[in-house]
Amino acid sequence: MKSFFCILFCLTASSLLASDDVASSDPTPTLATPPAALVTVMPSVSRSQVASNAEVRLLVIINQYGYVTGAMVKHSTNPALDDPCLDAIRQWRFKPAEHNGTPVTASFIQPFTFGQDTFDSATGITARPKTRRQVPPLVPEALKHISGLVTIAVRLDNQGKISGTEVISSSHEELNAVTLSAVQQWEFSPAYINGKAVPSTVYAPFEFIGEPLPKANAVKPVLVDNSELKPLRQSSPRVPAALATLNGEAEIEFVIDHKGYVAEAKTISSTQPALGELARQAVLNWKFTPLVKNGVAVPVKAVQPFRFGQGNVVLAQIDRLPEVVNSVNPEVPAALEGTSGFANIIFDLNAKGQITAVEVKECSHEKFRAAVLVAAGQWKFKPALRAGEPVSARVTVPFVFGKK
Repeated sequence: MKSFFCILFCLTASSLLASDDVASSDPTPTLATPPAALVTVMPSVSRSQVASNAEVRLLVIINQYGYVTGAMVKHSTNPALDDPCLDAIRQWRFKPAEHNGTPVTASFIQPFTFGQDTFDSATGITARPKTRRQVPPLVPEALKHISGLVTIAVRLDNQGKISGTEVISSSHEELNAVTLSAVQQWEFSPAYINGKAVPSTVYAPFEFIGEPLPKANAVKPVLVDNSELKPLRQSSPRVPAALATLNGEAEIEFVIDHKGYVAEAKTISSTQPALGELARQAVLNWKFTPLVKNGVAVPVKAVQPFRFGQGNVVLAQIDRLPEVVNSVNPEVPAALEGTSGFANIIFDLNAKGQITAVEVKECSHEKFRAAVLVAAGQWKFKPALRAGEPVSARVTVPFVFGKK
């Protein structure tokens, strides 16, 4: 495919079950309970989405290696949670099911349960842990302008006491310590199975909404050229499958405080509102080396252009996206046959279109990572153009395999 960067591998087994009839007619054995999970990815959900009680039950099919090849919603009390749960389960890996000592494909029901400002994926729980006491994170002054999301795994013993905590996802590593400190002071009642208290794990998402910079008696941010900025963290937006076919542009104006954090971000132009919001949310996660004027770190303002094309993202003011002149498809490992997944690859290109660096930014399955790097290193591009002249560019390219 030379007109886009998005690569789609259509494998022999569908990774989306279309109806209940699929499960009933499939020879795949059905398990009463899910096998042990070896790799788990939790749904990306907001605090508001887990405040109310809800349940999503997924019918899951795994292959003989334990990778998920099929997933469909069997029951849901909140459809807004369906896609986050499906996106998450497709990245799981389970202990393979066995028949007479031989690994086989299998199907089972995997639940996700929400409420009490937490969620979990436990099976067989008849009463979820309840939060008896919550303590909000105490955000230091230097971090009060940050907007982001941190999700914590909280392990509970059979008395509901916290036995361990772990950050499982975070938009800002700087917020991890204060979030962990807060959740370690929470108090819970235990989970129950048929009246018996049991250990459990729940997940708590924490949303941070940054305070605006003070207006009175403060240094007004001055507009600077992007060339003056030195990024410490500058990820591209991850374009969801529903928006992957859109082409468009967006410009985001943002303010960097004197610590280098993005304190404010707003869309000043966008050909597609949905793409503009993706760009704005990405910018809120950025961090820069503080800009020093006259020996003092000061807040500054900048404008970042984004260019979207078929799921690809370029952080630059350009008139033409880099053009692929040679693409090599990654070899999907045999263990992933029938599964679906993705890897987001960042290409740094010079003004000749030559690759100067390749990085795997996100990858749904670790087994896919090495194959993607090998293939990506063999790609060739024509450079991006601005005002008719070749320019260097950084482009994020999604490699997608299987069906969704």
